[in-house]
Amino acid sequence: MSLGNKIIVSFVFLSVLLGGLGILWEIYYEQITNQQLKESKEASQLVQYTNEMEISLYQSLLNLNSIREASQETEIDNSAQIKPSVSLLTNNYKEEVRKFTSSFGSFELLIDTENSLRDEVVELQNLFLLYTSLSNEWLGLLKEDVRLANEMFISSIEPYFRAQIMPKVSEMRKKATTRQEHKIQLLNEKLSRARIVNLLGTMFVVIIGILLALYIYRSIATPLHHLNNAASNLGSGNLSYRIKSISNDEFGDLALAFNKMAQNLESKTISTEYLDNVIESIQSAIFVADVEGVITNSNSSAANILGYTKVELLGELLTDFISTTDLNIDPENGEFDSNGQKEFKLITSKGENIPVMFSEADLIENGVKVGTVRVASDIRELKSIENELKKALREKELMLAEIHHRVKNNLAVISGLLQLQSFQSDNEDVSKALIDSQHRIRSIALVHEMLYQSESLAYIDYGAYVKDLVGIIKSMYLSKQKNIELVTEIEPFSLDINQAISCSLLINEVLVNAFKHAFTNQNEGKISVTGGVVDDMVTLRISDDGKGVDQVEFYEASSLGATLIKTLTSQLNGSFEVQDQPDGRGSMFVVRFKKESTV
Repeated sequence: MSLGNKIIVSFVFLSVLLGGLGILWEIYYEQITNQQLKESKEASQLVQYTNEMEISLYQSLLNLNSIREASQETEIDNSAQIKPSVSLLTNNYKEEVRKFTSSFGSFELLIDTENSLRDEVVELQNLFLLYTSLSNEWLGLLKEDVRLANEMFISSIEPYFRAQIMPKVSEMRKKATTRQEHKIQLLNEKLSRARIVNLLGTMFVVIIGILLALYIYRSIATPLHHLNNAASNLGSGNLSYRIKSISNDEFGDLALAFNKMAQNLESKTISTEYLDNVIESIQSAIFVADVEGVITNSNSSAANILGYTKVELLGELLTDFISTTDLNIDPENGEFDSNGQKEFKLITSKGENIPVMFSEADLIENGVKVGTVRVASDIRELKSIENELKKALREKELMLAEIHHRVKNNLAVISGLLQLQSFQSDNEDVSKALIDSQHRIRSIALVHEMLYQSESLAYIDYGAYVKDLVGIIKSMYLSKQKNIELVTEIEPFSLDINQAISCSLLINEVLVNAFKHAFTNQNEGKISVTGGVVDDMVTLRISDDGKGVDQVEFYEASSLGATLIKTLTSQLNGSFEVQDQPDGRGSMFVVRFKKESTV
């Protein structure tokens, strides 16, 4: 069987297995779910029918009781206007009996296949027949002796109804619903077992798929290994090497063709003309030189790129046509890149320098180097494209830098407007809110300013940024009445713009809060901002030696500053905590988050 047929058959076999398993599962699952729906519907109908029977029975008893009360009033007052109500109530009673009979019949049909409920149905039917029989006798007695009928109703019919019939209806409802729930539970267990069987079937198909994959892999890998060995032997000059029969597929045909090729190569000697034709057909420039570097052969591409004829190149030193002044590379001893290539410039007959990519190989004869073959590929077009890309990249960098600069300027304008607005406001709370907003905007503007000034337009030196930010905040809250020392010890690390802005706003909130509230009852103090990065985890600590912060009150606070600190920490996917200083003076705010890669 051919390799293609093996793959097709394996694929079809797996597809049939998976498709068949899926179809069987779908059919079985649909049957179970349909049965579940049916049983649920029947359970609802059983409850409905028993409710209808219960209501009809109660209504019939109420009608009988109303008939009894109306008959007593008729006995007291023989008015002809009361008698029609007895007749109407009697009709109502009969209608409720009819409704019960209808609901009972539907219930009986629904549980017809359940032998476990047949005795209950028969018993309820007998109880109901006795109830209607007693009721009919009572209605006849009522016409003859109202007082005796009243005693019969109170002592016989009503107690019988409440003690026998209604409990039986409730019992039937409970047994019927329990029966349906048991059926549904059995179906669920059946479906669970089917899921396990389906899972096992899927695992079985997966195992078969793995085995088929291994079989196909061996059908491919083993012949390739043999072909690789044959190619290595042939390349090393062992033309007598032959591949043994490996398979009866395409690889077997390839092995036969390879053996035939090796036999043909072994049976004849390659001519110089054949090699020259091969060299001539290559589009890149080829130079064959001896150990002294003198050109002994070349192709038309080499002659055309230099502007000489092939005859004019013979006997010339190859190094005379190579310029490395721009690259500062020795043409004989220059380093090759990882692909065994190095870049030079060829000097044409017109004095032009053409950039080329050189690769070379030694010519070995009887274990001795007798020369080199060098291949030069014209890369003028690639150089032109590279220069255009560099130019476009530089233009984009300048544009992005200008954007950062303009954003910084616009934020500065907004900050100034907020400051003017705060000066004009008579409301102290409004002025404070505007000033706080101004601080936040300035911290964002500082990010864009540093991006504009840095070499990278995506990342900033955050250690230097924090020092500048701290200086700005200190200058805003500098007071002649208080001597607050502010120390920053930030290890150098970089952040991208998203993390830088969030972290800057967070530091701004904590520092402003410290300046405002930490030193209300003291004229001297110290605020420290320290931090660094360990294993890509950024840790920043902002501490003061002021009056400290109530930790419980801070965590539960709903002020804008506290909310911003929590929100910004969440944006950084980090955590924060407020700690008391070891000496009992002041508080320390610690935030930690994972630094995004800056590569």
